[in-house]
Amino acid sequence: QRALVARAMGVPAPAAAAPEGPPAPAPLGPPAEPFEVAVSNVPVASIVIPVHNALELTQRCLGFIANDPALTPFEVIVVDDASTDGTAEWLATVKGVKVITNESNLGYTQAANVGIAASQGEYVVLLNNDTSPLPGWLDELVALADGDERIGIVGARLLNPDGTLQEAGLTVGRDGAFHRYGSGGDPQLSTYQHVRDVDAVSGAAMLVRRTLLDVTDGFDERYAPAFYEDIDLCFAARANGYRVVYQPKAVVPHVGAATYGEVAYGPTVHAVRGRRAFATKWVDELASQPDVPVEEDPAAPSRTRTRDHGTPPRALVLDVCVPAVDRDSGSVRMAAMIDALLELGYTVTFRSLDEIVSEPHSTRLRQRGVEVLGPEVDFDAHVRSMAPDLKVCIVSRPAVALRFIEPVLANAPDTTILFDAVDLQYRRQEREANLFDDAAMKRTALMTRELESTLVRGTHGTLAVSEEEAEMVRALVPGSQAAVFPNIHELMPAASPRGRRGLLFVGGYAHAPNRDAAAVLANEVMPLLRQRAPGMRLMLAGSAPPEEVEALAAPDIAVPGLIPDLAPVLARHRVFVAPLRYGAGVKGKVGQAFAHGIPVVTTAIGAEGMDIVDGETFLLAEDVAETVEAVLRLLSDDELWLKLSRAGQAYARRHHSAAAGRRHLEAGLRGWGVLPH
Repeated sequence: QRALVARAMGVPAPAAAAPEGPPAPAPLGPPAEPFEVAVSNVPVASIVIPVHNALELTQRCLGFIANDPALTPFEVIVVDDASTDGTAEWLATVKGVKVITNESNLGYTQAANVGIAASQGEYVVLLNNDTSPLPGWLDELVALADGDERIGIVGARLLNPDGTLQEAGLTVGRDGAFHRYGSGGDPQLSTYQHVRDVDAVSGAAMLVRRTLLDVTDGFDERYAPAFYEDIDLCFAARANGYRVVYQPKAVVPHVGAATYGEVAYGPTVHAVRGRRAFATKWVDELASQPDVPVEEDPAAPSRTRTRDHGTPPRALVLDVCVPAVDRDSGSVRMAAMIDALLELGYTVTFRSLDEIVSEPHSTRLRQRGVEVLGPEVDFDAHVRSMAPDLKVCIVSRPAVALRFIEPVLANAPDTTILFDAVDLQYRRQEREANLFDDAAMKRTALMTRELESTLVRGTHGTLAVSEEEAEMVRALVPGSQAAVFPNIHELMPAASPRGRRGLLFVGGYAHAPNRDAAAVLANEVMPLLRQRAPGMRLMLAGSAPPEEVEALAAPDIAVPGLIPDLAPVLARHRVFVAPLRYGAGVKGKVGQAFAHGIPVVTTAIGAEGMDIVDGETFLLAEDVAETVEAVLRLLSDDELWLKLSRAGQAYARRHHSAAAGRRHLEAGLRGWGVLPH
């Protein structure tokens, strides 16, 4: 990757040999004549490129822009600051680019303001001509700003010509000096892959919201001809209530020290003068910055600062795997918990037990601002560097707790550690053992009970999926503190029985109770329904069906495997059936069905942990015969169908919405004394 970036930018490749493979593509040189950039008459983004000489760099930069199939409507404004090397003549031949020619060399700061004044877009993107922006860069900058109107500035991930990281945002010290976070590091390190608030970003590739430019009148020209105008604008953004954010998905290789202003004026004199002016202007704000720019170690965690320059508390979340929200309800719950932590003001770091940075799930978290650690990160060292700001650590499930609690205690001893039990595993194992009268399973259940009891005793508190489970935790370890974080489901519009057909069951089949329920449906329920409701069809949807589940497929039984978007499936089926014979905790599949308005037939174990009533919210069926009768009622009675559909959605709205989850988590964290101010 480094070699390819070097070739594309026309500089010598790094010393390390590139891996064997097909030959690298030829570098993108000066574009052939005639040359055109496809721009919009109604731009969302205005790309402003101030230039002074360095024609080859300008040609290459515009070539990369022209070859990027951006979805964002944009215009390109090149401000020719009195070039003398043929830049003006060449630009006159380029179609689509708006060219403004200054009669004299004003310098970068004022030339950029000339371009800003001529721009039309909702966003202005300042871009140096010594950059080679990679495909998607503009769309990623704009998408991040579109997602939050509080974002005033977005900076790109800048790479050096040799492919190493140039910067992942800037940190600014008490004296006004700045540090390029991650400079010289490996740009693929997981610590550089997440969106986060930063002190400042470089003007080499910087998106600025129009409303911010309206109140600041662009760059402050006290910094003319160049240096510190970009950092100054970032501080002005926060002073006006905006966020300054780093976007790792916008990747922009940048030569550096080749922009016309640096070459013409020399970096040393103007950098010193700019820093002095900056330190004078922002003396009050800088007083709360660190003595020196933080984190000289490129891989150390960055310390995000809020508008008032305070460092927000950090939360460390540890689970078996990166939440795969399209696969299981536990992942949906964990993703919602992380979202709630972010909304409550935490900076969140996530690490999985399996050490797999799975996609697209990791990117989803990173774009929300979560630092997702990969296996290349020294976990102990990372926790140690986070320790001053690490207030809470949530470890989900016993296996995760066994792996991570000790290193957290050793490296951040003042952190409040919470055990997220999800559901009490010993109860599921105990029920399975009793169902099959298996002595070995009973011994396993006893061992798991002792393990979970130890984790409850050894942590500051426990999170459970329902109040019923929280009470069981308190009974398991008298004196322990337990709070609730429920399953979370997306609420759908009101449903109708019209046009719906068939039965549906959904489950992750790595989970034994779901395999058992699928077998009951296929082998015991469906034979009876074939007699009493001819033509009835059943779908056994869900991830990772093993051979024993796939073998249940029949002309009227579908086993499709993982369906990433279940909404259309839930919308076309008539009845959700979950004949669960063992398990523990609140069943996400049942809550999801409620949220989508499809009536549910299930057992007492399927309804466990929910404050729901047979005949009012769902239909209770404890054996095969009762299941068949309940299904037949819902197939024929539209009034009952609508009653249960509305009641289920009302229940989901009260207990399983994102807002309900946040309220529960906020109350628990307040009780443990770790709620951010």
